[in-house]
Amino acid sequence: MVVLLAFFAYLVGSVVVGILYSRLRGEDIRARDLPGGSGTYRQYGLSAALTVTALDILKGALATWPLHVLAPEWTWLAVGSAVLGHCYPLFFGGRGGGGIAPLIGALAVAAPMPWPACWSRRRW
Repeated sequence: MVVLLAFFAYLVGSVVVGILYSRLRGEDIRARDLPGGSGTYRQYGLSAALTVTALDILKGALATWPLHVLAPEWTWLAVGSAVLGHCYPLFFGGRGGGGIAPLIGALAVAAPMPWPACWSRRRW
């Protein structure tokens, strides 16, 4: 079961939203830039970049969640699989993004408590 859920996380991670967005526009962003939020911003503007980044973060969270719920001690494997899928996607010839946004989403599921402290301006 753990191996199947890790493979599921890899497959979900392999859906690179920046590439899908650029292909909907009739191009391939990888010809000019990386398919993450910053590359999408440079090529298509702010709203496209925010959409791609938000969906990549959500993708990382959704890829990690099933294994985190069913086998919490193996959550690290789901996090790594989701990020690996984004960086080396099965569906796009192994050429993906940098993996920062899916890592943020996966870590939000794997370790949700440190995030408010990271975003807080209050000094402890």
